[in-house]
Amino acid sequence: MKLARVLSATSLLGLQMLSANVIAGDHEGGMDALTKALTEGKAKVDVRYRYENVDDESATDEAKANTVRTRIGYGTGSFYGFSLYGEMEDIRDVFDEEFNSTTNGETSYATVPDPQETELNQLYIQYAAKAGAMDVLLRHGRQRQKWDNDRFIGNVGWRQNEQTYDASLIKLSSSELGLSLMYTHQTNVNRIFGEGAGQAGNFDVKSDNFNLTYTGIDNIKATGYYYLWEGQDTAGLFTVDDSRKTAGVRLLGSFPVSEGIKIMGTAEYASQSDYKDATDFSSLDYTLFELGASFKLAAAPITIKAGMETLEGDIDDGESFITPYATLHAFQGWADVFLGSGITGSYGGEAAGIEDTYFSIGTKLAGTKLLAVYHEYEPDDSDSSYSKYGSELDLLAVKTFAKHYTLGLKYADFNSKDGYRSGADTEKLWAWLQVKF
Repeated sequence: MKLARVLSATSLLGLQMLSANVIAGDHEGGMDALTKALTEGKAKVDVRYRYENVDDESATDEAKANTVRTRIGYGTGSFYGFSLYGEMEDIRDVFDEEFNSTTNGETSYATVPDPQETELNQLYIQYAAKAGAMDVLLRHGRQRQKWDNDRFIGNVGWRQNEQTYDASLIKLSSSELGLSLMYTHQTNVNRIFGEGAGQAGNFDVKSDNFNLTYTGIDNIKATGYYYLWEGQDTAGLFTVDDSRKTAGVRLLGSFPVSEGIKIMGTAEYASQSDYKDATDFSSLDYTLFELGASFKLAAAPITIKAGMETLEGDIDDGESFITPYATLHAFQGWADVFLGSGITGSYGGEAAGIEDTYFSIGTKLAGTKLLAVYHEYEPDDSDSSYSKYGSELDLLAVKTFAKHYTLGLKYADFNSKDGYRSGADTEKLWAWLQVKF
């Protein structure tokens, strides 16, 4: 769904619903309530400056990007349960372009996919109400969507240009019953590369997604999901041939062992196969197993985790498990070496999948969040021409102060093994300041 259709459909639906409520009630009182809802809403401002340095041995020149992302939004108050929210987003280069944004033509530089662009980031109407023990939320228009850990549906919030969806959403939830059911029908994925990237910036889709979560058992969160993704483009990054159906379950547990000590675990399994007019292939599996513990060392809180995430690949079928709507930066390392693989399923030209074994340790000192993560990457399919893909070290330091201000430093160092990516290593460094009101 293109921008004009989103605007017209959202605006028309909103006006019809609001007008019907004014007419149905006392006219003068209804108009006063409408005026109050429109004028006593909440404005939002989110500005982030970021410096990003990328030394990718596969590129001719090292990238140095200085960008500012500005979001300005306004949400009305509630009017008979209805409200509107709109948000613009602008990304600017503040110095000379010494990076490949994927649309600026600077192809000799390493890639920093933050194109200079101004766009409508969100515009939706929603209805919220209580129905017995159930909270009901209906939303239509361009919107942010973040489901579970963003592995299948996310907003790619790390990039300056956020990923949003032209979609309709239904959410039914009850804290009393410990249940939450979400359904969304998506018609377009507005990706991080922006309108200037053509089909790479928009996935024209017809997707139906179901997600059911149960928290009625102490210390356990269980989720089941069923995602139907149908590509509409005949060319581009996500096409009819890439259409997939995915069914899975996710279990999270957090168990206090003694005072100040807690054990955490995650187990997830999903199966993915072709959908609608996609090329036929055998089903592919996704698995995630993670075990962790949190405790205090002196006065410092410590969290350690170890896990293995596997996206199955089948070289014979030429397919790998994909998660094209995910916040891909959050998985398989921050260097984003496998970013495109999450969409195409190709790992070094092969559909060999990936096995990511990782270890992390995090703490908080003087109000500063500190995190270190180490990854080892291997192909899932033993027929791959690579025995290993590589290893990576990721480091993070973030501090929020005075509620509205955040300073951050982030580092990623990927080292290729067995000639993967022709032996090209990648090193990235970020520094940023963010202000949110």
